[in-house]
Amino acid sequence: MINMAHIAVLGLGNWGTAIARLWLLEGHKVKGWTIEQEVYESITMRDTNEKYLADHPVPGLDATMHLDEAMDGSEIIVLAVPSSVILDVMEDVLPHLQPGHVLLDLAKGLAPGKRLISEAIHTRLKEEGKANPLAVLTGPTIAPEAAGGVMTTALVASEDQAIAQRLAQTLLCGYSGAVRLLLPAPRTNYKSYSGSQTSEWHEWRSTAAGSSAASACLVASALQA
Repeated sequence: MINMAHIAVLGLGNWGTAIARLWLLEGHKVKGWTIEQEVYESITMRDTNEKYLADHPVPGLDATMHLDEAMDGSEIIVLAVPSSVILDVMEDVLPHLQPGHVLLDLAKGLAPGKRLISEAIHTRLKEEGKANPLAVLTGPTIAPEAAGGVMTTALVASEDQAIAQRLAQTLLCGYSGAVRLLLPAPRTNYKSYSGSQTSEWHEWRSTAAGSSAASACLVASALQA
């Protein structure tokens, strides 16, 4: 049984809203931060992000336009903003970052200087003397499909194996199947995820119970980088 997590999703575009919905359906406590007044009002008044994901309501999502409110009391801080602004948002996040916060990066693309976004975030954390765990969620995910119950796959990568496993578990739709351990070739390099070599990774497989909203899920894998 998966324990309830307190999650802050920073950025309520289509993917941020979709993943917030998945967590809500699994009983997690989710806050969402947006800078868009219309998105905030739509979610607050009608439980739906009518601008980005109109067909998939998000009842229970605690929307706010104040970053500190979203982060307060949360354990997992999800960076779901576009890659073009994620480093700017990270600068605003840093002053509110507590030692217990775990960061999950959803952004795709590269940071200035042709660096991976995760590398740029890690550098800023180090410069600020912060040791918060950082993970990356990636995969061929399509927000409306995931929100609507179409099973998809995703990879959670982190230098901290326990963190990667825990984050992956929050996305497993309550599935309690066996964990399968896979050992790749010893020299396999997963630099594209975290800039370092991996020794092992865990994969969970689940099956969707149908295409209804209640069965919306990801098949999440955890990678230790």
